[in-house]
Amino acid sequence: MATVRFLLLHVAVILFLLLILQVPSSSFVKAKRLCGRCIASERDALLSWKASLSDTGGELTSWQGEDCCQWKGVHCSNRTSHVVELDLHGEGSNSVYRLGGEMSSSLVGLQRLRYLDLSCNKFSRIPKFIGSLKSLEYLNLSCAIFGGIMPPQLGNLSKIVYLDLNSHCWGSSPYSDNLAWVSHLSSLKYLDMSWTNLSLAADWIHAVSSLPSLQVLHLAGSGLRDTGVSLGHSNLTTLKLLDIKYNSFHTAISPNWFWHITTLTYLDLSSSNFHGQIPYEMGNMTSLEQVYIGGNNIIGLIPPNLKRLCNLKILDLSWSNIIGDISDLMARLPKCSWDKLYSLDFSDNKISGILPNWLEPLNNLNCLILYGNNITGPLPLWIGKLNNLTILNMGSNWLDGEINEKHLEGLTNLKVLEVADNSLSMLVHSNWIPSFKLKVLRLRSCRLGPAFPVWVRWQRRINIFDISNATIDDNIPDWLWDVVSTAYFVDMSKNRLSGTLPTNLEMMAAYMIDLSSNRIAGPVPRFPRNISYIDLSRNNLSGTLPDFTALELGIYAIYNNSISGSIPSSLCLVQSLHILDLSGNILSGEVPTCKGDFGPFKYMAALNLNSNNLSGVFPSSLQMSQELVFLDLAYNRFSGNLPALLADNLLSLALLRLRSNSFSGHIPVQLAKIQGLQYMDLACNNISGQIPESIVNLSTMVHSSGYSNPLGDLESFGMNSGEYDYTDTIFFIESISVLTKGQQLEFSKGIQYMVNIDLSCNKLTGEIPQGISALVALKSLNVSWNQLSGRIPNDIGDLKALESLDLSHNELYGEIPSSLSALTSLTTLNLSYNNLSGRIPTGNQLQTLALDDPASMYVGNIGLCGPPLPKGCPGNGSSHSPADEPEQQHSGMVNSIYLSMIIGFIFGLWMVFCIMLLHKGLRYSYFFFIDGMYQKVCVHMIVTWNLLVRR
Repeated sequence: MATVRFLLLHVAVILFLLLILQVPSSSFVKAKRLCGRCIASERDALLSWKASLSDTGGELTSWQGEDCCQWKGVHCSNRTSHVVELDLHGEGSNSVYRLGGEMSSSLVGLQRLRYLDLSCNKFSRIPKFIGSLKSLEYLNLSCAIFGGIMPPQLGNLSKIVYLDLNSHCWGSSPYSDNLAWVSHLSSLKYLDMSWTNLSLAADWIHAVSSLPSLQVLHLAGSGLRDTGVSLGHSNLTTLKLLDIKYNSFHTAISPNWFWHITTLTYLDLSSSNFHGQIPYEMGNMTSLEQVYIGGNNIIGLIPPNLKRLCNLKILDLSWSNIIGDISDLMARLPKCSWDKLYSLDFSDNKISGILPNWLEPLNNLNCLILYGNNITGPLPLWIGKLNNLTILNMGSNWLDGEINEKHLEGLTNLKVLEVADNSLSMLVHSNWIPSFKLKVLRLRSCRLGPAFPVWVRWQRRINIFDISNATIDDNIPDWLWDVVSTAYFVDMSKNRLSGTLPTNLEMMAAYMIDLSSNRIAGPVPRFPRNISYIDLSRNNLSGTLPDFTALELGIYAIYNNSISGSIPSSLCLVQSLHILDLSGNILSGEVPTCKGDFGPFKYMAALNLNSNNLSGVFPSSLQMSQELVFLDLAYNRFSGNLPALLADNLLSLALLRLRSNSFSGHIPVQLAKIQGLQYMDLACNNISGQIPESIVNLSTMVHSSGYSNPLGDLESFGMNSGEYDYTDTIFFIESISVLTKGQQLEFSKGIQYMVNIDLSCNKLTGEIPQGISALVALKSLNVSWNQLSGRIPNDIGDLKALESLDLSHNELYGEIPSSLSALTSLTTLNLSYNNLSGRIPTGNQLQTLALDDPASMYVGNIGLCGPPLPKGCPGNGSSHSPADEPEQQHSGMVNSIYLSMIIGFIFGLWMVFCIMLLHKGLRYSYFFFIDGMYQKVCVHMIVTWNLLVRR
């Protein structure tokens, strides 16, 4: 009995020891660590590795003491005490990177290391010694690589299962011209080399296709190209996820190696320059759950045999140029996955037709995006039965009809409602309370008015709010400002909203607000603290400009209001202002002088102060505006000389408009240094001196295209208005009034195509530069109302693009060059009130100008002659056009012939009459002959009549 008890006791002890060894308790592990189990050589290796790094975030401050197993990020084996895990990952791509520098090779001393995560830090390159860590199974260097080459020594990691080299966080990325080392990683299951540079690695297909255990492959944005190699055999028999989006294959989407991998559940080919038709082979990939093929040039619809994809949950064919009927497209969806379909995105295609009337809607559908197609007809009622729908985007189609409660009442989970840019009318009862709580509401260009939609009052979680151009003619309700107080994008422009801005506007969370083109009155309160874009233009606002302190404004437009006072000096505190438009107000005073290297004008691209009462000299603050493209100071009271340093500082200027001020002095000869200048308006000032010869060297006007990329970029400058890929962009469109072709024209688009020079209404003397014909892109030239003398350049006909030419009210003399008739684009010409002389040249184009009063183009030049003036030119005048001589000679000959015929007829008639009057015998014979002929004719007529009567 004692023996049995002894044996049982020993068995219990042994079992207890085995249990402790296999499953140690947390307290036991802690006790072991407190005993200092760290291996000294590995501790020294870690300390040496730490010494080679920069630790700005203090991540390694705990690396002190004897037991390295207790250091932050270090994990040891409970049985062997070897360091098996090193986890020092950062917090994300937007964080401040804490670790960096050149890693020491001392880390090779951790030969039992199985897990290494240094992601989201900032190291200079992937060190070669990592290939010597033979026990590694997990390696994550994502967002931690600045550049350099991927060392082929990584192929020595024979036990590696997870390898992540994704470098999306950095502008530069590691590269590899040979991926043969990848084929040695036979145990690899997860490989991510997205956003690395593999453009020179022609063997990438063979390298990854030889990995028998691979389940996940990410190669997005890695510069991959089509190799032209077809795989006869592939070991990718377990691959479930394939992500090769954002590459440059430039090849047909079929045939391709990935269509035969039937184990795939996730396939992403987005924006990889594929073209052609989706192959039937896709219908054999029955395991597919998520398919992303958007952003390619796909022809036709999806194959009809896709009905076999019974596991399909997400289908993205956006931006694919698909043409077809929406009913046909929907009919090809697999009915066996009807209850599994989660997301359908067919946005930005050329799909047409009317949405079908389904009796059984897609019950599980969470996201339906048909944005940017040609779908017509009404919105079907089955939309309201999609109970799980959170995103509904039908914007930018040709839908018509109405939206009522039946379309929306069942959408209890709806978060995004986007039906903008259709012809829809929203007709709901005034007391309707929606069941959903929206985050995104876009009803732009839908008919919501005239009353303000009351149901919006119940949407208190709005992030994006757009009811612009919605035919609303009503007061802004007080409760609206509470609804949009948390929104970061608010657009209510192009309505007839009245009322005032709230005094607590500063407390709003918005960073984009557009209330332009309404009837909002009253003062302008302080802007929201996070505001980056604000447009209050075309309203009835009054008062002074608010304080700009602590704002990070990027775009500020408040033109065409009644804002008075001066521009506050606090504007100098705004560091990131890109566009400022204060035109069309009654501002006075001087432009603030901002000291220091930073300020609102440092990175400004457009400044419009047109039509105010501003005064002072040319703003000195603009001398730091080296990125300024658009400058309009017209219709103010600025004075003083144009600074000679203007051209040295405003090197990016494309449009310069200083019209109707009091500037004096000479035109700086340095203007030719502004290579991109294509619109220069200095009219109606007190500028004197000569037109500098250097003006003919303006390079943009010399090129035949006459197109300004900076101005074009300005026209489409904007910011994304939401967190969703399908959201729109706010576009900045600078409006400018231009005096050309004899009339005032308003330009709101296409300013990059305007190539004009206007120096009119000044005190300029001297001659028109003879080399001005080099500006072949010039469309309008106006130097009228000056004191210019000399002749019109003979080769002015070389300005083939010229549409408007005004040289009137000067002292020009000499003949009008005959080359003027070669200006086939000319629609407006004015040479009046000069001292021009000679014959006016003729030509098909010149004869069509000023049809109402053609002489007005030349009036005031007493020496001119010829059409259209009433004054004729002498026959031997030397100024007639040689081309007109044959026509004039022919006309004279015809007139001479007609005159000779008339004189001959009269002379012959009088000769016969005189002979008969003077010669009696001839007179009797003539009358006897006439009587005889008369009798014969009468007898013949009577006989013929009687004969006809008998018959």
